[in-house]
Amino acid sequence: MAFENFNPGRLNKKITIFKPGSTEQDEDGFEIEGQEEEILTCHAQVSDESGSKAIESGSEFSVAKRRFLIRWTKKALNTDMYVRYNGADYEIVRPPNTYGDGGQFIELWTQLKEMV
Repeated sequence: MAFENFNPGRLNKKITIFKPGSTEQDEDGFEIEGQEEEILTCHAQVSDESGSKAIESGSEFSVAKRRFLIRWTKKALNTDMYVRYNGADYEIVRPPNTYGDGGQFIELWTQLKEMV
């Protein structure tokens, strides 16, 4: 895809990126997760990893992998964070990288977060 001809209308899905709260212990010694911190709300292009790409990378088919492409931001994003999209949470599994000819986008590779 030539990014100089990129249609910004493709960034049509609203996502929110969160940092999980720190884990603390309650008075009975059980671990509880603190309040999550909202880092960024933005629009993204959303795509799923294809079957052939999963085979090439040696990924497991049962793991839902999703790619979010967002406009570049000054916010520091990392693999400790997760993306909330369409009611589900996705762990960022690769370090976010700039994308496009001028680095005007950030690519986030994620997988569906397991519920505990």
